[in-house]
Amino acid sequence: MRLILIGFMGVGKTTLGRACAAELDLPWFDTDAFLSEKLGVSPSQFIREHGIASWREQERGLAKTVRSLSSAIISTGGGYVVQPICRQSLKTKDSFIIHLHSELRELLPRIDDRPLVADAPRLYDERIVSYRALAHREISCTGRSVGEILSDVCTEFSHWQSMQALEPTSFGV
Repeated sequence: MRLILIGFMGVGKTTLGRACAAELDLPWFDTDAFLSEKLGVSPSQFIREHGIASWREQERGLAKTVRSLSSAIISTGGGYVVQPICRQSLKTKDSFIIHLHSELRELLPRIDDRPLVADAPRLYDERIVSYRALAHREISCTGRSVGEILSDVCTEFSHWQSMQALEPTSFGV
């Protein structure tokens, strides 16, 4: 079973992914962290030096790896879901996708040093449609602590796992 966290930049996908992995005792995979380690620079630095199109190319190259992950917590970069091949890497039968949502006014101070901040209002409006279309659940992060959000994420994932166990296919039907 895979728990996938999606949402806008600065919402806390990395922080919550790490916390969920510890809480649920599952491996954690963060697309931005993986690419950052592979490329030797942060996503922001890479985008400043090579452009957003090159970053999206790197993400597309990662899609096969993401699709092959099982029994893991997966945190995606904020723009990972804008590309069809990347969206498809998340949509597997054993994946539960949570959209971590926060109001843009709360996110802006957290992302003011990122290269795409000038486009944040437009990107937020565009991406929220993709996040909501892809997610099984949306959890509000606005004005909430990591512990509160973590509790909600773990509860939703546990409930989903329980429901999956009750599906007729699990009885050999």
